[in-house]
Amino acid sequence: MVRCAPILPGPNCLWSKLLLTKYWVPAESSDHYSAWQELDALVKQWIFSTLSDELLPRALDVKISARTAWEKVENIFLSNKGSRAAALEGEFCNLTLESCTSLDDYCQKLKDFDDRLNDVGVTVSESRLVLQLVRGFA
Repeated sequence: MVRCAPILPGPNCLWSKLLLTKYWVPAESSDHYSAWQELDALVKQWIFSTLSDELLPRALDVKISARTAWEKVENIFLSNKGSRAAALEGEFCNLTLESCTSLDDYCQKLKDFDDRLNDVGVTVSESRLVLQLVRGFA
């Protein structure tokens, strides 16, 4: 699992948009190439530092660019998208107020599940969210 959840690849992920749509590599003969190499190494280090010990070996490769590293991480997560969605659905459906410390905590966890499910392509309608909220009171 990723230590830094906000960087998870998803359709609304700012880093994903930046790395995959605004990526430019200057020519090696360019004056900007050494500065680009430093920035690329910094971003690559940041990507690798957010991965768990289990995922790091699957993505680690010092000879690739930050963009390629990001694509490797994205593919790791997208390859298990279906099973991740199923697991999240189960946790979402089994969440109850009793399992939380307060009503605020319960509502926040429901919202977090909604966000996480959206990240793997599952849309939770507002009516379903309300029904789960009420069901969790039982």
